[in-house]
Amino acid sequence: MTNDATRRRSIGQIIVLAAGFLILVGISTASVLLVNKSREDSERVVHTVEVEKQISIVLLDLRRAESAARGYLLTSKPQFFGDYEAAVKASYTNVDRLGELTNDSATQTANNKLLKSAVEARIVELERAVDFVKRGDLSGGVAMLRDGTGAIVRRVTEIAATMRATEDDLFIKRTGTADRTQQLASIVTISGSGLVIALVGISIFMVRRSTKARDDAERQLRDNNINLESTVDERTADLREA
Repeated sequence: MTNDATRRRSIGQIIVLAAGFLILVGISTASVLLVNKSREDSERVVHTVEVEKQISIVLLDLRRAESAARGYLLTSKPQFFGDYEAAVKASYTNVDRLGELTNDSATQTANNKLLKSAVEARIVELERAVDFVKRGDLSGGVAMLRDGTGAIVRRVTEIAATMRATEDDLFIKRTGTADRTQQLASIVTISGSGLVIALVGISIFMVRRSTKARDDAERQLRDNNINLESTVDERTADLREA
């Protein structure tokens, strides 16, 4: 095997090793980026679920306040009034919490402001009804609560439904994005592994070919040495005869 052939083989092996190293670095970098992206996508999906859960909590607190107010109107028992105050306090707290969760979306921020106004309007109605009970006018409280129930309650329900629909759309989009990111990560991993395996196969082939060429060269060298010794012996014999 000539020096040029040896040099070419060495350069080829170096290129294969360098390519394998670059592929490994690329796969590692891409995997880290995709893992971070997948985590962010998953967090967005979880965030959407949290927003929908918080909407339900706000509605539940308002229903609790309404039920407690009705119970207080019907019985005048202090325990219902205590439940009513606790539900009203939770309503304010949870509607503010909903605002914090939706501050990443201009649309949902606007919707939450509308929802908060409607919830506050409903609580004002309940407060007026409870005041009737405090003054001993139970019939007036019941009539006031009954007359003021429809419009504001429907408003709260409609706004909550709009916010849920928006979050449902976001959930579909974010879930799709998360699925695509995971699929891309799988493709990168599988493709990178295939390239690495191919480079390993090429490296093994080149090493075997280089080993075979070296063995052939050594065998040729031994044969040449043997032939050279035979030639030298023949020349020496000829010179002795001469």
